[in-house]
Amino acid sequence: MLKNTSTTITYTAWNSLTGGLVTGDSANHTCSLSLNGGAFATATNSPSEVGAGVYALVLTAAETNAELVTLSVASSTTSVVIPPVQFVFHDASAYKADVSGIPASVWSAASRTLSDPVSVSSASVSSIASSAASDVWSASSRTLSAPPEIASNSISAIVSSVWAANSRTLSSPVSVSTTSVSAIQSGLATASALSTVDSVCDAIQSKTDLIPAQPAEVGSAMTLTSLYDDLKTLSTESIASAVLGFDISDVESTAPLFSLCTVILAQLQSAVNGTDWTIYRTDGTTQHAVRTLAVSSEAEPVTGVSGT
Repeated sequence: MLKNTSTTITYTAWNSLTGGLVTGDSANHTCSLSLNGGAFATATNSPSEVGAGVYALVLTAAETNAELVTLSVASSTTSVVIPPVQFVFHDASAYKADVSGIPASVWSAASRTLSDPVSVSSASVSSIASSAASDVWSASSRTLSAPPEIASNSISAIVSSVWAANSRTLSSPVSVSTTSVSAIQSGLATASALSTVDSVCDAIQSKTDLIPAQPAEVGSAMTLTSLYDDLKTLSTESIASAVLGFDISDVESTAPLFSLCTVILAQLQSAVNGTDWTIYRTDGTTQHAVRTLAVSSEAEPVTGVSGT
């Protein structure tokens, strides 16, 4: 196993009375590790059961940074015995071959002869073509000693690779003809046309600014409650019946002085004392309002109105 690399090790648990493997006991295991014969220390991770009495423990990279690692597991379950296990770890770098000198030796060879054609995968060809296209566009100069002879299928592959290149760097600015500039400009909107569009947009905005924030702004349809359905079933007779039969005791505590409620109470629940006209609520004791009377000795006096 590789040194200084997180890895998973396994161990078994046995029943000392029956000699059989023990399952379902991982929660009772305490795992300790000794690196290179050092003192035991509690493992970082907790074990898990693989099955059939075999348990697994994941060691961290730091816990494998040794040539010899000893695992000791204690179970709190009676009669469960877990033999200690040792693991050997190797430093991978100690077995790497030094190949740093190979590239220099290859390129310094005076001649390179291949006994057979080299088979290059299509993926490699595509990668080479893509790199070549990038190099072509970024080259500062391009000089040909003679017209090259290129097969038609090679030209197609080069064109495809050139346009597929992720970047295209030009060494100097591209010169655009006056005819091209004129053609581009003719396709653009004129200042007069833009001014017309601006005026139309301003007119539209002047209208939309008047739209209230709710509910029109969000464009949601208004939702009618069940009260709307109730209103549709009402008739003039039912409305008149409800008004005539309404009990003013439901509103007398909040009714203002100059209201129909006060008029009804004054007619049915009031008393006169001198020039004071006291109007009571329906309970006959709570004062609703006091008004001042203009009295005359020639008029027939009214001393009060009550339910008796």
